[in-house]
Amino acid sequence: MPFANAAALLLAGAANSGPSEAIVADTIIVVAPSLLGDQHDAIQISSASIRGAGNPDLFRALARSIPGLSLQDAQNNPFQPNLVYRGFTVSPLQGQAQGLAVYLDGGRFNQPFGDTVQFDLLPEAAIERVEILGASPVYGLNALGGAIAVATKTGRSAPGLFLSGAVGRYGEAEGVVEAGSAGERASAYLALQQSHDSGWRRFSPSTLYNGLVDLGWDEAAWGVHLKLVGADSDLTGNGSAPVELLDADYRAVFTHPDNTRNRFGRVSLHPWIELTQSSRIEASLYRQHLRQSTLNGDAADIEACDDDRLAGLLCLETADEDEEAVLVGMDGGTIADVLGGEGYGVLNRSRTRTSAQGLLVQFVDRRPLAGGENQLVIGFSHDRSRTRFDSSSELGALNEERSVDGLGPVIAQPDGSITPVSLVARTRHTGLFLSNSLPITAALRVEFGLRWQASPALALRLAYAETNRAPTPAELACADEAAPCSLTNFFVADPPLKQVVARTIEANGHGSIGGLEWRLSAYRTTNEDDIHFVASGTRGRAFFRNIGGTRRQGLETVIGYRRDGLSVHAGYAFTDAVFR
Repeated sequence: MPFANAAALLLAGAANSGPSEAIVADTIIVVAPSLLGDQHDAIQISSASIRGAGNPDLFRALARSIPGLSLQDAQNNPFQPNLVYRGFTVSPLQGQAQGLAVYLDGGRFNQPFGDTVQFDLLPEAAIERVEILGASPVYGLNALGGAIAVATKTGRSAPGLFLSGAVGRYGEAEGVVEAGSAGERASAYLALQQSHDSGWRRFSPSTLYNGLVDLGWDEAAWGVHLKLVGADSDLTGNGSAPVELLDADYRAVFTHPDNTRNRFGRVSLHPWIELTQSSRIEASLYRQHLRQSTLNGDAADIEACDDDRLAGLLCLETADEDEEAVLVGMDGGTIADVLGGEGYGVLNRSRTRTSAQGLLVQFVDRRPLAGGENQLVIGFSHDRSRTRFDSSSELGALNEERSVDGLGPVIAQPDGSITPVSLVARTRHTGLFLSNSLPITAALRVEFGLRWQASPALALRLAYAETNRAPTPAELACADEAAPCSLTNFFVADPPLKQVVARTIEANGHGSIGGLEWRLSAYRTTNEDDIHFVASGTRGRAFFRNIGGTRRQGLETVIGYRRDGLSVHAGYAFTDAVFR
């Protein structure tokens, strides 16, 4: 149920002394590589749209404003949805085929272990704008279907004090504090956000805290901003339940706990300097650390062994229902039956520690040429990470509340179907990019595609792009059919996987007449050697593999009217995504 807005207070300018007229340069925060070349075709969501219902809600704003974008509740948690754009997914869930690159203030925000995106780490109140960008190799790895660039607020862009709160059913509660101030050169901004949801299902509470601090200094020809992001979330995402159980109790869960705990910190630096009236250098440096732990109680195909020679021991059902494997513990010994042969489950635990850092520097030049403006961007990026991953499965007992109580023994099957795992993964990605928007005439320009400005009210664009996604450490570590992992939590093998290559062709047009605005797009993307998570013969286990080709194509259209504070729009999108 949506929150009921309980309080909102805006004191515009209460903490703002006003910028000096001597400072004429705009604050520059790099939000993605070479954003300049594509900004005319980007779909932009402003902070006003994110706060459209009174309290900041990024997902509602995206789903409401972009016809080709939808949300999926794969995690069964309101703070961690899957975001799907043109058939490509960005998700916090390991095992999803990730297909969108995400940038936060110019630094890569996809978590390097699996290219996942933990949306609960983003302070929605601090977002200045979000831009949805089309497929382009300029945006680096994983931009198969495009990129999402998130820019956060500064004291100069969001001065004043804002307080809001909301409450709702099932223990929903949210509070937001924002404060911004700007002087002649210095500026400061703070946003803090707290959310809680007890969940309409039993045993489903979630609580998150996140925030952002921006400290800036802007001269006429140079400036620098320091940004700090922090988050602490405790999220529950209980899985689906059988209809027979729901008939008896609609709020029941099949098994629990199903908990994810995230603790995140990120510091970034954003300097810029104007070289001439037409050129400047912009940079974004970041370092971040994520600590994630999961605890999942699941049912298991474990019961007393049928073979009389194994009486008193536990066995694990295999893919061949006529065979069974004796359950083995960490000491190499068999595990005894202590529950009378049935009622067993497992407690799956994992712990991930990821440190990542990166740098993006780009030279931007704008100058008159051939009756228009030539826009040149040359840039360099480097990202690296180190991840330590550990996991285990403890034998447990299902109790009357469908929870799993640990019994002590940690399962370590010799065939690797269920076994403790410990690994260290390192990644390094270096990129060089160039983007040039070259005016041929006042009405025609080339950007490694074509853009026509038929009139001030009509622009047409035709583009072709090839993008790629290298297998992530998580996928490489779980790509052996003989040693599958436990639905995104366990990684044991390291066979090769081919990188995914996507080829996109898109045509779009947009324009305006008076207060009437419209946009029409048609696209087709074909992926070669796509990577998906495939179920194995062992219950609850799966592995990554190249599956061949997939294709996504569709149409999108938006028409709107904006005048004198009134804004109305309608949109339609059709997406056809198929395995080839």
